[in-house]
Amino acid sequence: MERPLISIIIPIFNVEKYLKDCISSVVNQTYTKTEIILIDDGSTDLSPIICDDIAKGDKRICVIHKKNGGLSDARNFGIEICKGEYITFIDSDDMVALNYIETLYEAISSDGGCDLAVVQKNYMTESGLLKIKGNKHHISFINGKIKCMTEFLTKETIGTTAWGKLYKRNLFAKIRYPYGKYHEDVYTTYKIIAQSNKIAICDDTIYYYRLREGSIMNQQFQAKHLDAIAGKKEQASFIRIYYPSLIHFAESDVIYAANCCLSKISKSLTIYDDYVEIIKQQYKEYGLRAALRQHSLSGKLFAVAAFLNIHLLLKGLRCINKIQNYVQ
Repeated sequence: MERPLISIIIPIFNVEKYLKDCISSVVNQTYTKTEIILIDDGSTDLSPIICDDIAKGDKRICVIHKKNGGLSDARNFGIEICKGEYITFIDSDDMVALNYIETLYEAISSDGGCDLAVVQKNYMTESGLLKIKGNKHHISFINGKIKCMTEFLTKETIGTTAWGKLYKRNLFAKIRYPYGKYHEDVYTTYKIIAQSNKIAICDDTIYYYRLREGSIMNQQFQAKHLDAIAGKKEQASFIRIYYPSLIHFAESDVIYAANCCLSKISKSLTIYDDYVEIIKQQYKEYGLRAALRQHSLSGKLFAVAAFLNIHLLLKGLRCINKIQNYVQ
């Protein structure tokens, strides 16, 4: 049986330091029937030249140079022009194992076929060293829309990120990433899950997420980080209508986003009183029950403390940060 074409969409913006490693991990995949779409989103460094040079040696690579429009715009552009039966996204500062596409395709085509397949991430240092040693291969299947959404909201196996997944192309028939939003996948992935009747979950840790200074995970707080809270609130409104039995888990996700924003603020020297008030309203609106539904004990304690006295919590966290910085 002939294998299907798989579209690999890589949005690119000013990542000259990591781009060759990323593309190399993609062009050397064991699954070779791919189209590799490099979306240069208005880069001002050497990224465009790197893309063009590599594309000369591989006819599967298509390079698009466009005006900067952000990550959502770049992904949407790729979705519009891709020809594959399946789609996967890879961030241009990350890497993937050489069996990444093979593993995802094996999963999505197993057990009668799935709408979505997911692998797990492995953290990678800025220099490229993997944090987790070893790997295990096991695939489990989630059947039915309610069970798929339950898995998404209550466990960490699927995750919100656009990357690390292989999608049936038709999942994007009416779905696009929101233009101008910072945490664009927060606004989108739950809609993809709602369209999925069966999801394959792989235990393989073969998506290599690079931890670096400028990445979203490591950035200092900015107003745009509040987009994550707005996206989770939008998700909660959707769940309240279409999956009412799961609303408490969706509300817990709003508190998780609030925790993340508050944690970032605590590490900043700027006060951000207005933004703290916005975050405070989330704890007030969703209450103690949502705080107690956080996955980790530390998340629960953080959320409860914020619910009881957000300003006292911030003061304590800033004192701890000052002590840690002094010791270092």
